[in-house]
Amino acid sequence: IIVLLVIIAFVTVLVIITLKVLRKWKKKKISNQTIIELAMKDKMTNTLNRNAYQKFLEDISKEPDKLKSLYFAVCDVNFLKYANDNIGHEAGDKIICKCARLATENVEGDVFRTGGDEFLCVSCKPFKEHFKKVIDEASSFEKDNIFSVAVGFSEYSPDIDGDAPDIKQILERADKEMYLDKKRCKEKNPDL
Repeated sequence: IIVLLVIIAFVTVLVIITLKVLRKWKKKKISNQTIIELAMKDKMTNTLNRNAYQKFLEDISKEPDKLKSLYFAVCDVNFLKYANDNIGHEAGDKIICKCARLATENVEGDVFRTGGDEFLCVSCKPFKEHFKKVIDEASSFEKDNIFSVAVGFSEYSPDIDGDAPDIKQILERADKEMYLDKKRCKEKNPDL
């Protein structure tokens, strides 16, 4: 009986120790996951950050066929220098956050903050017409309440990209369209 009690006590202690180790391991795993998520998020806009963008570029470059089913938008806030200089940097930050919010609320996919006032939207569903309408409706050119975003869109094109699409070429087309949009906007609003 004493031997049986010792064995039961030993097994009980072993189970308790194992459970404690598993709990600590689970907590550590959760905190590591949280750290990874935080490293990929932009704190101000709550979008994915440049680290996540770089990882996306690396991953998609390894599987270029995935590009055939993705839609892209490159966004750049207009007149940010004017807002920062004339309304204040806090207003400039609010404009950047508004752009991020409109993108995350209206694009079913990922939104990356790729630079100070630049964003990339990626989706498996076409969103060009809807998103352009949202941005146009949100635009304001009042000097004390300015909001304007230049946007360029692109997607895989078999005629241009062939069978082996390249993310850089696809994004380059979106970038060119965005710069044309920015130029048109500045021409219409020369005082800003």
